Amino acid sequence: MRIFLGLLMATSSVSTGASAEEILRMHAKLESLKQEMAARRHGGAGKSGRYMKHDTARLSFIDGQGLRDLAFGKLPSAEDQRILFDIPGLSAVVA
Repeated sequence: MRIFLGLLMATSSVSTGASAEEILRMHAKLESLKQEMAARRHGGAGKSGRYMKHDTARLSFIDGQGLRDLAFGKLPSAEDQRILFDIPGLSAVVA
């Protein structure tokens, strides 16, 4: 988190259209989503194991692209946010 805030302050002069508050709020949402996905991993048994396939894709985006873009002051696109937060996973559709 300290590195993230340092990068955020270093790039705050770049005009991206997103305020520091919006970026920090999105960072918190992404970290919260990662915690939720970890909790439901392996059937919610609290064990280590594989993520469900839709959660694996979300985790790959968050760790590979989302957090890096936030560090440079760029919010995820509307389409990325829709896929991350609005589309239910397979278990939510089937249950």
